[in-house]
Amino acid sequence: MTDTIYSQEQIIEKVRGLLALAKSSNPNEAALAAQRATALMQKYNLDQAQVDLSRNQPAYTKSAFALESNRRWRHRLMSLICNANFCQFVWYVGKRDGFILGRAVNIPAVRVLYDYLADSLDKMAEEAFKHYTWQPMNDVPTVYTMAELKRADDECQRRMQPGNKISWKDSFFNGACDVLALRLLEQKQAFEAESVTSRALVVMTDNELKDYASKVFGDTLNEVNSHNDHTTKEKRGQDGWHEGFKAGHKISLVQQLPE
Repeated sequence: MTDTIYSQEQIIEKVRGLLALAKSSNPNEAALAAQRATALMQKYNLDQAQVDLSRNQPAYTKSAFALESNRRWRHRLMSLICNANFCQFVWYVGKRDGFILGRAVNIPAVRVLYDYLADSLDKMAEEAFKHYTWQPMNDVPTVYTMAELKRADDECQRRMQPGNKISWKDSFFNGACDVLALRLLEQKQAFEAESVTSRALVVMTDNELKDYASKVFGDTLNEVNSHNDHTTKEKRGQDGWHEGFKAGHKISLVQQLPE
């Protein structure tokens, strides 16, 4: 165990510092911050687990959290972040209100990371949708007929419809979450493979969180680790899904904290 024990406030400040670096215009600086942060937070969790046990402190707690809306992708994003950070997300069926379950040291970090990723994806989706909306006009040849211009304009107007925008963005977010699910899983598996202790921590935490959720909530809440059962409406915008897929690869995964 390391000599340094961070307070919860110090950890959150370090998370915020990394998120600021993640927005750097220098891609190498952002990538380095993310890599260093991930490794150190995982290491910190090993130390913190031992500290909690030695102090006979409660291993887990719950914290209420309300998503901005009841869109399915928001539930999924929070679940993915929690599962990658020694936590679990549960929520009332059909509601945006839920709870983050985990160690007191991890829950605030999950909140900050969710806010960062959700806000980043919102902005990326808005920008991508604008490009998608006006793409037909951009594709009109230099020498065009009035009929070609009208078809392009009609298509732009169709794409601007509120219902189409919601559907397209849902597909975008699903595409992004599909990629983030793989990236976060790869990070978790890499951490597990580092040592027997790392593997033991992951297995122990997963099992204990399930027991804790069952003890606290029973069958009253619905927890979904990963749901790929997108509705027909969410599948309609394949263009949106592909744009989200690309965004999921581009976004910086600043998971946790530096020393």
